[in-house]
Amino acid sequence: MSKPPVLKAPPLSLDDDADDLVSSLKRKPAETRQLPPEAREALRHQAETSPLITTKSHRRPAEPAPPPPKVVRDGYCMPVEDHSALENLARFALRQEAPIGKSGILRLGVRLLATLPEEDLARLIRELPPVPTGKRKR
Repeated sequence: MSKPPVLKAPPLSLDDDADDLVSSLKRKPAETRQLPPEAREALRHQAETSPLITTKSHRRPAEPAPPPPKVVRDGYCMPVEDHSALENLARFALRQEAPIGKSGILRLGVRLLATLPEEDLARLIRELPPVPTGKRKR
């Protein structure tokens, strides 16, 4: 596959008037570019009041992002029925287009339990059947 030919434009020839125009458009030294004080003040006022013009000095400093919460990794033993209930809740959340993992469901449960009156929470704790703890045999 060959490349298409590159067309080159012939060099432009500038007459004397064009040379004068180009030289007048070139940057001039700083001392010849100074604006009168009234014009500088008007531009400064416009920059301060215009919503479209922002300069670094007028920007609000960005607020630092909050640090991520510290997490603790832990393991738990639970009956098969409770574990399948966790999976069912995760599937329900997925159907509701709000996916959540098992740890998120446990966190929600802890928050809900924390809102219960002490008598109800104590009764639920007493009614919960104990589960053997320890590491599984390998």
